[in-house]
Amino acid sequence: MNEPSLTPPSNDSSEMVFPLTRFMEQVGFDVFQFILSYLPPIPYLFQLQRVNQHWKYLCCECMKEDCTELYWDLSTISGLKCKGFLGKVEDKLPHVYQYLHVGESNDVRGLGFLRIILSHFKKVKRMTLKNMKISVGVLHAIFVEWRGRVKELCFIDCNIDSVNLGNWFRFKFDSSETFQNSYGFVNGRHLREIEISVEPEYGQPILDGLSRSELETIILRNCSSTSGYYYDMRCLFGELMGLLKCFLPHLKYVDTSNLSPSTDMDKLIEELDVKRFFPNVVFQKNVYTIACQMIKDGIDYHEVMRCYFDYFVSEFKFRRNRLIAYASRHLSNFSEFSQFHKFVAKPLLTFFSIHSPFGIDTDQQDIQGYNIIQLALMHANTDVLTFILEYLTCLENSTETTSSQQELQQLFSHNNKLDGKNAIFSCMSQGREQQLLTLLHKYKISLNHQALDGNTVAHYLCHFGQLQRMKFILEKVLELDTDHVAKKSVNVSEVKYFIDFDIRNNEGETPLDLCNKYKMHSMYSYLKDRAKQLGISHVPQYTFSTSQSNNNTQQASSPDQASFGVVMASSLRSFKCCQLL
Repeated sequence: MNEPSLTPPSNDSSEMVFPLTRFMEQVGFDVFQFILSYLPPIPYLFQLQRVNQHWKYLCCECMKEDCTELYWDLSTISGLKCKGFLGKVEDKLPHVYQYLHVGESNDVRGLGFLRIILSHFKKVKRMTLKNMKISVGVLHAIFVEWRGRVKELCFIDCNIDSVNLGNWFRFKFDSSETFQNSYGFVNGRHLREIEISVEPEYGQPILDGLSRSELETIILRNCSSTSGYYYDMRCLFGELMGLLKCFLPHLKYVDTSNLSPSTDMDKLIEELDVKRFFPNVVFQKNVYTIACQMIKDGIDYHEVMRCYFDYFVSEFKFRRNRLIAYASRHLSNFSEFSQFHKFVAKPLLTFFSIHSPFGIDTDQQDIQGYNIIQLALMHANTDVLTFILEYLTCLENSTETTSSQQELQQLFSHNNKLDGKNAIFSCMSQGREQQLLTLLHKYKISLNHQALDGNTVAHYLCHFGQLQRMKFILEKVLELDTDHVAKKSVNVSEVKYFIDFDIRNNEGETPLDLCNKYKMHSMYSYLKDRAKQLGISHVPQYTFSTSQSNNNTQQASSPDQASFGVVMASSLRSFKCCQLL
């Protein structure tokens, strides 16, 4: 029998042929597993396009064997430069999908794209679907057409098709001998039996695929019904019980603890006596609800803290030694822990459950190039961001520290793949910029990190004449006495570490060059008069007219704080920055 070969595609006439078994003996299959497991959990199509031809081929071969996770965020994918491709896949769905109620054109295109990606995999440990409509068609694509193996299925911010999928399930309640739809749950009656009924031609293959699958875990986070936001959660959960029943007997673990932010799911599961129908399935309870009950029962706060930390480690890739160090610094008594529980824990759990596809892993970015700091700036409050910074720096001054300051600088200097900007620019585009800038200074985060086009925040402020913003940074954050330059000595090197006006962008321009270019006289005069104090070595000649001066003086006046975020966001959108191709 001939030995199978691994032949990478080549443009050269002489192809390199690697016998598969000999190759595996030399490098080990674990190497391939490592390659795939270390790739960001994003649609692998995009990741593989960024590796060279031979590695792409090797990774594709490995995808046929095993992969860690497929993270599929439809709203993100739809916003990328694959819209033209999405338009082509709509008409290529097999005929059967016309009867599976896939949804609107966007749902159809998204499902068509997902089918193409799934075809490259033989099995995945975990499949996460985000911002999708979970229809009968989606179940058909995964469990009938694909026929791959998946152990965990996670739905985040998804709409459950309560109309068509809900028609599969009928329920019998106490004091009734007939089956009815899920609206029977509204009256709070005791559930006696769940009946599953599908159309033989299209539904039965899906039902067979669900029962045949080896799915062990189902997670639902912040999901709703296609029938509307106000669709009763009891009805939706009743339909989900019918869906869960389809995965027996392999199903072992279900997490609906964060299914709805407005519903106590633990209480609802108890009221519906769910365990009677799924005696061998573990239903994860909401860790915040558990912590609240532990505190109410008078359990020592160290035990409550341990409950939180165990969950953070298992679900979000936190490191226990860092959590312990964080606790010794910031949760050393019940009062401090109580503040954490009241103001940090719940939004922290929400952020990591819904918005971060890679937990707190600081080496990863999502498909748009956003790292954990950029995601926190977009989706979390200041308390959560502060916690992340405290967690990342809690090992400072200990024997275990490995330069957390360098790690923070790398996180804040990383430019995303959409507009080529970093987290410093994100801080400047929000209504809470004063809090954020003060926080950056506390953790010694430099404002000199450059966007892809070489511009810094100083370039941006000078470009748009944002004098009041500049004054806040220099006078409030850095605490410089800029009105009495000659009377107070200044550590120029420290000032330049935080904000350096001599940095040039890709066009060779300093921030003061932009003042000159865009006739921002007020900003130019303010910085020129303080050039020595700020360590500015390059001060270009400025020529202006009186009308320009008056106009720019008005432009530089401070808007009220409430409107600042809108002003900054609007300015940033128009700020010239290289777009990634």
